[in-house]
Amino acid sequence: MFNSLRNRINELNSDVNIVTNSEESHKLREKMLCFGIPMLVIGIIAVITCFVFLVKGVINYTQSMMDSAKDMSLSLSFPTEILLPFFILIPCFFILAIGGTLTSLGLRIAITGHSSNFINKTVGGNCPNCGTLIVKDNSFCSKCGTKLTKKCPNCNHDNDYKNTYCVNCGTPMNENN
Repeated sequence: MFNSLRNRINELNSDVNIVTNSEESHKLREKMLCFGIPMLVIGIIAVITCFVFLVKGVINYTQSMMDSAKDMSLSLSFPTEILLPFFILIPCFFILAIGGTLTSLGLRIAITGHSSNFINKTVGGNCPNCGTLIVKDNSFCSKCGTKLTKKCPNCNHDNDYKNTYCVNCGTPMNENN
């Protein structure tokens, strides 16, 4: 039961790992974050600035209406100090939304890639170089040719490339084996 579940996880993760850790995915993530984060920051600053100017305009307009009521000179015009920040606020929200969306998508690609790598390390079964599902007992990846075994320096036993200790004699494995 657990072997079939493990195999199914490996099959599903193989595709995710190949997609999220590919060169195209890294470039796309980089572009999304390079454009998304500045747009997000600019959008936040612009929205806050417009909102402050809008509130200031409303306060000034209210104050001037109260002053004109005292003088009995009522003006029906709507001031530009309220309209201008309001209309500038709309595109700032779009910049904020686009920046947030790009940043979110870029981070999702990064998180999915790291999650896929974590699943590979814990569940295993994929090539460390290209992510292709490894057939049990293969010494090399069938897609890219990466060596999937390490020789023990003490007993020359072939160990899985993930092992930190030899399964035959317990000797620590180093990266050069």
